[in-house]
Amino acid sequence: MPENVAPLPRKPASSSVINILTLALQAVSSRMLVFLSMSMSFGLFCWAMWAGETLRLIIAGSFTVLVFLPVLFKGASHGQDGQAP
Repeated sequence: MPENVAPLPRKPASSSVINILTLALQAVSSRMLVFLSMSMSFGLFCWAMWAGETLRLIIAGSFTVLVFLPVLFKGASHGQDGQAP
């Protein structure tokens, strides 16, 4: 291929494709946030149940509530109420 050939101009992506990709990335990131929160809470509750002390259970419960608050607020800010249409 000759070196002096200019590359073909690329057609810019339409805004609808960009909007769809943005929505898909938001859905994936929110689901990953929920999965991470659930796995961290599960691990902490396993630690709490290992000894069964009241203090461990209080720590695990408060951590679970506090870790899910950002998930709830993120869903509320994007208009997701968690119910089926």
